[in-house]
Amino acid sequence: MGSQRYWSADNVQRYCKSATGRTRRGALLVAGVAAAVVGFVASASHFQRAEMATMIPKTEETEISEKCKKFMSPPCTDVKVLQQKKEGMCTRMEMLIMETQAEFCRALEEVDGGKFKVDKWERKEGGVGISCVVQDGKVFEKAGVNLPVVFGNLTEEAAEQMRSRGKVLKGKDGILPFCAMGVSSVIHPKNPHIPTVHFNYRYFEIEEEDVPGTKQWRYRPDSYLCQ
Repeated sequence: MGSQRYWSADNVQRYCKSATGRTRRGALLVAGVAAAVVGFVASASHFQRAEMATMIPKTEETEISEKCKKFMSPPCTDVKVLQQKKEGMCTRMEMLIMETQAEFCRALEEVDGGKFKVDKWERKEGGVGISCVVQDGKVFEKAGVNLPVVFGNLTEEAAEQMRSRGKVLKGKDGILPFCAMGVSSVIHPKNPHIPTVHFNYRYFEIEEEDVPGTKQWRYRPDSYLCQ
C-alpha cells in the first residue's frame, strides 16, 4: 500500500480553488465535510454523560415516524420499538446516525449526480446494518456511508479485557447485554488532488443486570483526510 498523507485546511483550500465546475463542487463538499467532522470530533472529545444526553435530540413518537420516512432505508430497529423507547439513549443515537447517513448520501448525490445503492443486512447474533454505496460517478470514484446497529451479550473474554483496563462491570451470572452502533463513511473523489475523507462515529453501551437501568457507555468519534 502507498503512504498516506494527512491534509491541513490550507491544502484543502488550495485544491478547492484550483478545481472547476462540478469537480470544484465536489472539492468544496469534501472540504465542508472535513470541517464539519473535525469540529464535531473536537467538541465530542469533551463530552460528559449529561452533555451527551443533552446533545442528542429527543424525539416524540410522531417525529420518529415522520423522520423515518426520510431515511435511506427503514430503521434497523422496528419503528414501534423506537417509539416505545423514545427516551432511551440507544433510540436517540440510532435516529441520529440514520439521519446523518441520509443527509450525507443526499448531499453526495447532489454533487455527483449518481444514486446510492442501498443494501440492508442482518447479523445472525442480533442486529441489522444498512450500507449505501455509489461508484463510478462524475465526481466520486466510490463513496460509502454505512451503519450497523447490533446487540447481544458481551463475551466473557471481552468483559475480562474491559475489566483489565479498569472498568467495573457487574453482570448477573456473567451476562452483560450490550448494544453497539455507529455511522462511518469513506469518500474517494476521482480527482487525485482532492483528499479522501473518512469518518467513523461509534456508540457502545452495556447494561449491568444486577442493577436494572444502570448502564455504562462509550462514544468515540474519528475523522481524517488523507491521500
